[in-house]
Amino acid sequence: MGGVNNPPINNLIVNSDFSNGSYGWNMGNYKIDTTNTFCGYNTVALTQSGLSKPNYNEMSGQKLLAKSGQTISIGVWIKTQNVDGSGFGGSFGINWYANANASRNHWNDYSYLQGTPLNHDWQFLKMEGVKVPSDSNYMSPHFFLEQNGTVQFALPIMVYGDTLPDWVPNPQDSNYRFNQIQQQITMLTQQIAKLQKK
Repeated sequence: MGGVNNPPINNLIVNSDFSNGSYGWNMGNYKIDTTNTFCGYNTVALTQSGLSKPNYNEMSGQKLLAKSGQTISIGVWIKTQNVDGSGFGGSFGINWYANANASRNHWNDYSYLQGTPLNHDWQFLKMEGVKVPSDSNYMSPHFFLEQNGTVQFALPIMVYGDTLPDWVPNPQDSNYRFNQIQQQITMLTQQIAKLQKK
């Protein structure tokens, strides 16, 4: 979903379906929306109002390794409502960093359809084949809205390479959920054992 039909490639973004709360994300002012879902998946949403000038309100994912000469592709489903024309609309991109502790030194952004007002239903937008800057060793996906209105993001995907596949979860996600289930089973087993001793 939201890509080209290619062989499976690992999604670099952890918790890209937002089923594990804010795990793996710097949420900022964004909230996970379990009501206004997209194809049954949670979304993240932000509503801003009363702004007299653009307010760069960002959420970002974990920092990931990047190497000069690599190409990166990123995409996300976006929906906007009542967004005014003072900024770029619902946008996304890649932040680049010299090292894991540095502030970003570059960024590549895709700015969503400008206009007044912006009311757009779900649409998949992407950047493919973005080159890693020569002075950057880390990267992170980021998503933002600058102006008044509401934006929702769903099922982001980022991969190494020139082409996005259909959306897939990060391999760690299934392990994370499996560990949660295992912990629940262990707790239940312990509770049952205690009851049997009484």
